[in-house]
Amino acid sequence: MIHEFIETCRKKGDNPALIDASHRVTFLQLLNDVYKMANLLRSAGIPRDSKVLLLVLPSYRCYVLLMACIYCGINVVVMDSYKDIGRIRRVMEGNGIQRVFCTRTTALLKGALGRDTVFIDVSAFYDYPPTPSPVCDEPEKVVLTTFTSGTTGEPKPICRSIRALKKQIEVVSGNISVEDLDVAYVSLPIYVLFVLFKGVTCVITPKIRVRELEQLGVNTVLAPIAAAVPRHPA
Repeated sequence: MIHEFIETCRKKGDNPALIDASHRVTFLQLLNDVYKMANLLRSAGIPRDSKVLLLVLPSYRCYVLLMACIYCGINVVVMDSYKDIGRIRRVMEGNGIQRVFCTRTTALLKGALGRDTVFIDVSAFYDYPPTPSPVCDEPEKVVLTTFTSGTTGEPKPICRSIRALKKQIEVVSGNISVEDLDVAYVSLPIYVLFVLFKGVTCVITPKIRVRELEQLGVNTVLAPIAAAVPRHPA
């Protein structure tokens, strides 16, 4: 699937790929940033079968990191909240997680997660060369782990291999139609991957108003309607 992503980026070239509050990047710029992040990850010496917890707030950097982990075949573990330190500790201990992706902001959690935790700061990926490195071509390699809500007990891991993630993206593609020149507002990570693999411009600003959607030329919304439409009093 990464080979397909690379081909899409080269084909779309200088067309806008991702837009958020502070970034507006083309597909070629995105591809170069994925190369840079992949080189940072390889320099970190992450053991082949280890799991790495993602403590990076939703942002352009977060999506570059997710793509680079798929590129390198690293199992990135994503949680929906960083506020419950006790839950984070339980997940780490229960799943043998000893490494954490962080930025200068989330690095503040170092003291709370223990001295034995290895923190990998991904803030400086821009300093690495945009040189292509070997792509993980193992379909059964797990590259993404998320967790159930835990409403019926302890949260349970959901592990996705490269093959399973590609299949999930194909399922989304079969249910939602976007055109080549569309500009899509997207709030769910799996939909961001879907839109990027389709070569469609993706707006990922966390909170956005209808007027801003119009200003950015958004004509497709792939998000809960509450994320884009302000509430009005009855």
